[in-house]
Amino acid sequence: MRDVETSEDGMVLIIALGLIALVSLLALSMVSYSKSAYRLSSVESGRVMASYSAEGAAARMIWLLRDDIAKHPNRVLGTGGEVEDFAPRYPADGTEYEFVGEDGATVSVSLSDAASGVDVSGTSPNIRLRAFLYSYRNDNEWRIRYESFLNALGDYVDTNDLSRQNGGRERADYSAAGKYPLPRNGPIRYKWEICWTPGCSEFFKPDNYGRMSDFRVVAPRGLVQPRGRVNFFSATRKELRAFAKLSDTEVDAAVEARSAWTRAKEPLSENLPVGLLGRLRGRFAFRESGCYALLVKAPVGMDGGVRVLSVILRVNRYLATRKNLEYYEWRFLR
Repeated sequence: MRDVETSEDGMVLIIALGLIALVSLLALSMVSYSKSAYRLSSVESGRVMASYSAEGAAARMIWLLRDDIAKHPNRVLGTGGEVEDFAPRYPADGTEYEFVGEDGATVSVSLSDAASGVDVSGTSPNIRLRAFLYSYRNDNEWRIRYESFLNALGDYVDTNDLSRQNGGRERADYSAAGKYPLPRNGPIRYKWEICWTPGCSEFFKPDNYGRMSDFRVVAPRGLVQPRGRVNFFSATRKELRAFAKLSDTEVDAAVEARSAWTRAKEPLSENLPVGLLGRLRGRFAFRESGCYALLVKAPVGMDGGVRVLSVILRVNRYLATRKNLEYYEWRFLR
């Protein structure tokens, strides 16, 4: 009898220990879940606060820009005329400004001209993109491949069903590739759709923020498309080389002179030879187009992340004060 009681006591002890272990596991799971939920809510809260900070900084920058345009209608860059007084100036030359966000963190805003990248709107983007053929002048294989991409792009926007030689693509080709109902057979409406053209990814890739910055924004319906030459202060190295037919050494000199202007407003004429500066003036714009691009970066709490806001707008100083803004883009990239 004593052996039976001892055996039952042992079973009870095992069951009790099992229950204690189970309860402990449940408690640990609840604690872990609570910590995870708190961490996620903190991150989301930080993202929301960073979004508010980014949009607030963008609104502040737009107000300062409008005021600067009203006071200084001469928007020529690179000549030294932007520093004739001691008041802060806001030229669209890529300068980065800092503001204090909603949570006290520093929010940076870079201001540049939106007349950047090749204009791919309309019915002849393939003709405008021919300028980049200069980059492949010494490589026949890549030149042929780039011309093939241009022919495919020409077929994408033209209104006929005749396929061009050397890379042309029409509806039957897109359907065979599972891309019906492409091509558009009309003007491009969003610059990202150029990526649907066969061969595009070989030559044009997104930047660090996922933007196709080699191409100019395509205006939404009802707004004016930004036209004209690429602004020198918004041009990429690829554009400097191809449009002005510069060597690598000349591109380096142009970029360094541009940086000296952005940092200290040193006139370009002080850092570039007359001949090189003349070639640049013949190929690029040095006056603001009236369309502006803001890139806003707001830190997200303590996790080291950042919210990135892209704003593209036109400021028309000839319209009434409250109606002189036209927005082309207002979206978070991250």
